[in-house]
Amino acid sequence: MGNWSELNEYVLLQIFQLLGTKEVERAALVCKRWFWLTRDDILWKERVQQLFKTKACVNLSPGTSTWRDEYRRLSHHVPQSLIKEENVHYGGVSHVAFSSDGSMFATCGEDARLLVWKVDTNGTENTLIVEEDLHSKFGWTQANKVQFNKSGTLLMVTGVLKVNVNKARMGEIIVYDCKGEDVGDVRSRISLKPHDTVGCWYNNSYLISSDFEWLAHFISCNKFWINKVDYTMDADPSLACMRQLYRLYNCAGSCVRDISVVPVHKMSTYNYACGLSSQDPDTVLAAYLALVEQHCVRLVVVPPHDDLPEIPEDMDNRKIAFTWENEYIVDYDEDPCVDEEDYDQELCAIQFGSQYHVDREDDFINGRDDEDWLWEDEELCEDDYEFQWEYFKSETAEVPKEDIVIDESAGEEVLNEDEKLLIFETGTRTSLPHQIGIKLMSKIKFKKKLNIPKNIKEFKVMVEERKQSRQTEREALQGRLEVEVIPWNDYKEVAQMFDVIDVIFDFSGYVTGYAVSPESRYLFVNFRPWAKNAFIPDPYNPPPVALSVERVVIDLTKMEIIGRSHPRQRIFIPSDLCEPTPLQVSRHFITTTIKDRGVIIDRHSGVTVASLPHESVTGCAINPHDADMALTVGEDGSVKQWSSRRKTQAKLG
Repeated sequence: MGNWSELNEYVLLQIFQLLGTKEVERAALVCKRWFWLTRDDILWKERVQQLFKTKACVNLSPGTSTWRDEYRRLSHHVPQSLIKEENVHYGGVSHVAFSSDGSMFATCGEDARLLVWKVDTNGTENTLIVEEDLHSKFGWTQANKVQFNKSGTLLMVTGVLKVNVNKARMGEIIVYDCKGEDVGDVRSRISLKPHDTVGCWYNNSYLISSDFEWLAHFISCNKFWINKVDYTMDADPSLACMRQLYRLYNCAGSCVRDISVVPVHKMSTYNYACGLSSQDPDTVLAAYLALVEQHCVRLVVVPPHDDLPEIPEDMDNRKIAFTWENEYIVDYDEDPCVDEEDYDQELCAIQFGSQYHVDREDDFINGRDDEDWLWEDEELCEDDYEFQWEYFKSETAEVPKEDIVIDESAGEEVLNEDEKLLIFETGTRTSLPHQIGIKLMSKIKFKKKLNIPKNIKEFKVMVEERKQSRQTEREALQGRLEVEVIPWNDYKEVAQMFDVIDVIFDFSGYVTGYAVSPESRYLFVNFRPWAKNAFIPDPYNPPPVALSVERVVIDLTKMEIIGRSHPRQRIFIPSDLCEPTPLQVSRHFITTTIKDRGVIIDRHSGVTVASLPHESVTGCAINPHDADMALTVGEDGSVKQWSSRRKTQAKLG
């Protein structure tokens, strides 16, 4: 009988590759030689690729030193085990979000209720700290989205306030205290129109809201306002608490939706001043001509994949809505078999360019990927299946600066923030969003004081007299002057009346969700592509869309596409029946939804590492400071809590 010690390393590695993970770990206890062989990177790299049935995992993620650690990160530290399920809403849950420090999470729903929980350190029993019925208290019909500010002290909830005579749904933003003795107290109420603009935080104390105005048929305008949310009844009434920021032009019956504000990344090399702000007259003229032609300074067209199929020209949303299961299947006559693989195409990996991994590694080494660094300490482990994640402040993190500085010469308050990017969904061809717009935001100034006289009654009388005088003048001139009609439908004629969008990414499909990474460098977009021969005769009747969501990753420092998935599209559905697929991005993972499950995608390799079953799922989120915990919410009002294999095994002893 042969001696095991005489086997060469190649043969032993081949044997170890046939063993399960637990058997390999047990084999490591036999002797030193076997111990080091079971730590071989080739063994664990192949195990990672076998785990996800893909060759996409070719590089180690930033901060991971061995493929064994990478395997444990993707298999043992990803939430996959259901530990708790509760029906907390009376209707569908619209949104779920964690605070930036992971200590709280909030949900809102179609029942117009807001719930905020404090996360238990053990991850089992969460404490409900805020419960608000927004319907009975404020007349809301539903709540759409919740957002914590970066410090986690305030929570913004957005919803639908009412339906007026014109059936235009008005929205509202309400800000709540989340910490201290005033938990659950209302800090501010701000109007919002339209409600699906949502609104967003500018910083810890200011947020951005929107107003909306129809100008002509298919033509409208979004007006953005910045609001001070810590304005209280005890404050000086002469202090300015809001001001208008931008006016953006909308066409094709569209409007700006789902806005967000992120800082400009430190490594940004994109030149925003290369066009209209240039000193060269020819450059300015070229930029202006491009602006009036494409509604932005730079238009980036995201081309469809070459194998994207065509559908019959007469196959529109109405026809597909009356087909079996509201689906049109390409080449059904040749291949009538439709299996799970056709429905799971959007689980395919995101394919990144090589520069993406180089940039991520560089950001990690220089502390630019997150101000809270994350590392693994193996010396704290009790066994091979438990290793501890530690968080600490980066040494390169900037010292907090004053929120506001005073410009004494102009009598204005200047928000002491670095340049930021305003990101939003929009469209120029259909009423549904098919574009992502990006606008650079410079420093924002407020008037320090408003010119309000001491005698308010006399001031009101004076204002009314001025209004009456102007009305009298208009009536006297009526019929004597020709009324100038503004050509709102011709953007070339009215472009100077609106603010400029710097970059637009144009997708040939319906944008169903987007999110920005915590370090503000990468923009992740979900969209359902149109057929290759899509035709848009009516902006209010967009073409049918593919069933499988395609994912695109954009580097905001260069305004370039650096990653994209490539699902095989065979099934098309009516555009008005497809549901949003919201995205949330943490330091290591991306969460989104498909069909009847939440999905967790690894940011480094682009592969799907966890699928969380939840019927009629509407949202999925992972704890930004505890990657072992995730939540999914659904249309049945339920919230499911998921935990990683490591934590589940630890609880079982």
